[in-house]
Amino acid sequence: MQPDKLPDVLTIAEVEALLAAPNQRCPTGLRNHVLLTTLYRTAMRSDEARSLQPRHIRWQDGILSVREGKGARDRNIRISKATVQCLRRWADVRPRGETFFCTLRGSKLGGRYLRRMIKRMARRVGIEDSDRVHPHLLRHTRATHMRQQGVDLHRIQRHLGHKNLETTTIYDHIVQGEMEETMEQLDAVLP
Repeated sequence: MQPDKLPDVLTIAEVEALLAAPNQRCPTGLRNHVLLTTLYRTAMRSDEARSLQPRHIRWQDGILSVREGKGARDRNIRISKATVQCLRRWADVRPRGETFFCTLRGSKLGGRYLRRMIKRMARRVGIEDSDRVHPHLLRHTRATHMRQQGVDLHRIQRHLGHKNLETTTIYDHIVQGEMEETMEQLDAVLP
């Protein structure tokens, strides 16, 4: 059964532009770049990323430990060497603070700041209808891109921390819808 409304997703080009939007020469720009990159590459929820503590990063193993995610569930997310290197760039300059993605004064970033920052970056790079761009959109986008690349739904379920596989099947519906649209376009131009 297909849900009534499927989540919107960004294209790879839009993701690349969004991640490159922050000015990495200044501390907040570097933090915002690393935060956006982390949100996309890990598909973490906004609260999970904003609550991430330095001690939850296992640098040698390439694992982020999400503590008390949705439903107060813990999970580990395997990250690539490129993501570890990206996180290290911020770790090397970040101010002391309980949370990893802290303000320059060391306090936890607010959810409102994150939402506004993402919309601002989306406008900066010319993403159409930038008001649709929000932190959770990066999560949907990553899961959809994983499914497009043939990643098994059970692996995506574990990566996202979904309790039920049924929740994860929405990404099958998105990919199926894209395939049907492509077939319609091909049929319209082919004899």
